[in-house]
Amino acid sequence: MREYSDFTIRPINRLMRWVLAGLAASCAAVFYCAVGANIVGNAQRHDFLNLYTGATLARAGDFAHLHDPARQFEIERALVPDLPALVPFVRPPLYAGAIAWLASMPLARAFWVWVALQVVILMMCWAWAAQRFGPSGLIWSALFLPTAYGIANGQDCAEMLALMIIAFELAEREWMVVSGFAIGLALFKFHLLLLFPVMMIVSRRWRMFAGYCSAAALMGMGSLLLSGRQGMLDYAKLLERKDIERLSPSPEMMSNIHAIAANLGIESRGVSIVLAAMVVAIALIAAWEAPLWRWFAAAIAGSLLMVPHVYGYDASVLLLPALLAIFGPQTKMMRIAAIAVVLPCVFWLPAAGRPWAMGPGVAIFVFLIGVAWERFQEAQGNAHSLKPVPLANERDCVAPASAGELPGA
Repeated sequence: MREYSDFTIRPINRLMRWVLAGLAASCAAVFYCAVGANIVGNAQRHDFLNLYTGATLARAGDFAHLHDPARQFEIERALVPDLPALVPFVRPPLYAGAIAWLASMPLARAFWVWVALQVVILMMCWAWAAQRFGPSGLIWSALFLPTAYGIANGQDCAEMLALMIIAFELAEREWMVVSGFAIGLALFKFHLLLLFPVMMIVSRRWRMFAGYCSAAALMGMGSLLLSGRQGMLDYAKLLERKDIERLSPSPEMMSNIHAIAANLGIESRGVSIVLAAMVVAIALIAAWEAPLWRWFAAAIAGSLLMVPHVYGYDASVLLLPALLAIFGPQTKMMRIAAIAVVLPCVFWLPAAGRPWAMGPGVAIFVFLIGVAWERFQEAQGNAHSLKPVPLANERDCVAPASAGELPGA
């Protein structure tokens, strides 16, 4: 009877866990769809509109004016006549060429095709989490808000998450050059990767750095060939402009360290520099001689925290290190910090206004501190393992006499 129970009940329990996880993920997906229904109308006129504008210019071969604000606004007003202000396209020219196919469809249809593509990519990320971490990995992935929120806004955050997962999996297999190349492919949002090359150099991951530089060179040279020298200069000037509202969002609504200062009323250039330096220092400590999961966690969290322009959906890449921390052999503090950044309520806090809007930034900062704390715990554990064990008594120091040998002979 015991053998029968072991053979039948355990597989059934395993199946039930997967069924419950699937139901939980489905409920989360339905909920996000319901919430996203109130967002998609605005998304077509804002976040996705800039991507469609870039695709339109790329499809027409007009890369020379790809980052000309006047030309962009002209196209956007033709698509949305009552658009009050420019929603600038800020991706590199090579990325615009990659999505030029979107402009072969009307705006509304292109939006839904784009959303469907991002959903498919997200489902693949969920499948990876389920395969690696089991039913619980699927549930935590489904609870994570930033990616679903970004997709509803017509963003490309699912692509960023997928590239980070691919890079991590390749690095685990010690395909470091290809892993670095995968990270470099995410440079279409280069501001979210600022710490990665620094971390590669400090940790002496030279093969990964070579792959990263190869991808960066490919994107840079490809963009230069498409738009020319002047087009690249226009791109740099566009990114530096402070008079475009969509390029200068409210700092208190961001998901970074600067949002904490803004919500506490201590925002200034000096404070921002000090906070950014603090984040870099903590990230470097966390990544020093680190295992792969901790290296990725420090690079991702540190990059998100230090740059000034980070929306909630940009934190999509944080799902990878959060899952690795939740299911890895980490300390209780680390798991709690990881769970905090996965819970959807954290990224809803900006809707409550000041000072609650700093919630995502605080959660990510605590997560980064937790990653650094893991290093100290690991160092302490190594010190304990190397500490000599005291002997019970003096006789333990004396080798036993061999047969026929007299003590003192």
